[in-house]
Order: sequence, then C-alpha cells, then structure tokens
Amino acid sequence: MERKYLMTGFGYAIVGLLLGMHMAASHNHVQMPTHAHIMLVGFVVSVIYAIAYKLWL
Repeated sequence: MERKYLMTGFGYAIVGLLLGMHMAASHNHVQMPTHAHIMLVGFVVSVIYAIAYKLWL
C-alpha cells in the first residue's frame, strides 16, 4: 500500500516539476499557487504518508 502512495507522490512531483519548468521557460508565473500546491499537497504529503505507513503500520 505504501508503494501506491509513493508512486502517487512521485507522479505529482513530475507534474509539479513540468509545470515549474513551463513557468520558468515562458516567464509567466500566474500558476505559482497551483505549482506550490501540487508540490506540497501532492508530493510532500503523499511521500510523508507513505513513509509513516511503512514505519508504523
């Protein structure tokens, strides 16, 4: 089960990274809140949950 959360987190990381690279290349930073939420909520929370699930459950 923790593998699913880890893979989901890495999927969000790829999406957030691609969005950040697109914003940097186009010099259009309108989607900065979207990028930040994808990286924080999607990637960081999923990876922390996967680690906690592996360690405690």
